[in-house]
Amino acid sequence: GGLGGEEGQLRPEATQLRRQVVQSISATDIDQALKLLRDNFPTVLAIDEGFLLLKLKCRKFVELILRTSEANKVAKNEAMQMAVSKPLDSVMDVDEDAPISPVNGEPRKEAVSPATSPVSPRMRRSSSRTAASPAQLAYQTALSETLAYGRSLHKEVHESTAAAKPGAQELLKMTFSLVSYDDPLTAGGAVQTIASDSEREKLAIEVNQAILGACDVPCLYPIRVAYIPSFFAHRITRSSQPPGLRAGLSTGGRHDD
Repeated sequence: GGLGGEEGQLRPEATQLRRQVVQSISATDIDQALKLLRDNFPTVLAIDEGFLLLKLKCRKFVELILRTSEANKVAKNEAMQMAVSKPLDSVMDVDEDAPISPVNGEPRKEAVSPATSPVSPRMRRSSSRTAASPAQLAYQTALSETLAYGRSLHKEVHESTAAAKPGAQELLKMTFSLVSYDDPLTAGGAVQTIASDSEREKLAIEVNQAILGACDVPCLYPIRVAYIPSFFAHRITRSSQPPGLRAGLSTGGRHDD
């Protein structure tokens, strides 16, 4: 009843599932990859006392950071465009609690003090607070998800036997260090490496070989690196890392930016 076939080969359905796992990792969908592994190749997640599982979970955090950075970039660009196109009286009555500054990512402050503002009291009273745009909401949603997962992962690894494996602490240190950089993909050194597409490819290949090994299939034809980039249609582009992400993870507290 296993997924292994005769003469050291996978059954056709197992081969398809294996490819789906690899494709999910390549498309940054680590949750889908984990689901497929748990449902079809559960022994893979127990390899090396769960170290491979830890690698996948760390990669999910990396993908969330990159996704949040991209959302922040889009929201910043939108805010800059809105600031340029706003009428003068609207610019003078900027919402203090707007989550993103078109300049430096800090909360916006009123451009003109109430005492010197040419805007009439009636106009000021009738001016409604600016509603968050879809881009700002997308950024806030991505940020909240990343913060929640980061805190959960940080707590989980301290209770995991995989954290004691050689190389585990270095992996965790490098993974969480990404929040200290505005753009991990251009940071250089080990930070840029761990956030890169090539590191994702390496993990996909490692998981592929682990599946073959778990099914007693020799890794004579491991999936080629060239096969993987074709599934990068959903790759995350380079962007700035929001300061709120670093603050939220370091404090473990609520993020209200």
